[in-house]
Amino acid sequence: MDKKSKFNFDPERLVRKSKQDLVSLEIDHRSSLQAFEQFWEEQAKQEEYEKQKKERYQLDVLNTLKNIEANTAYLQEMRDLLVENREFQQEILEIHTGILELAASPNEETAKTKYRQLLDKARNFTGDVETMGKLMKYVTDTYQMFS
Repeated sequence: MDKKSKFNFDPERLVRKSKQDLVSLEIDHRSSLQAFEQFWEEQAKQEEYEKQKKERYQLDVLNTLKNIEANTAYLQEMRDLLVENREFQQEILEIHTGILELAASPNEETAKTKYRQLLDKARNFTGDVETMGKLMKYVTDTYQMFS
């Protein structure tokens, strides 16, 4: 009785099976590795996207704050104009109110009409030329939001 039949041992079959198992493991390993690499690539893309999104948000916040600062900087100057020109406060307040109305204009056509009216008021300001120039600048700066 030979060993092959007693134990049902076939070394060639065992070698073939081992080779098939190795090929199968290699294929599984390759596909797992590809899936892993793809996962990390997607993860890196997502992180880059989130980073860019955060940077855009921070830039937008910074620009908004700068715009707020720029758009409100004239308030202190307007206050100073009112204090320095007590005898012309009513004219200055009318122009300032008009500037606020201009800023709240619903469309460019309305803004343009209001802009022309305010420029005429500023040109006809009866105080000093420097104050008149500042008022005209505020009117023009506000109108430029629509351009």
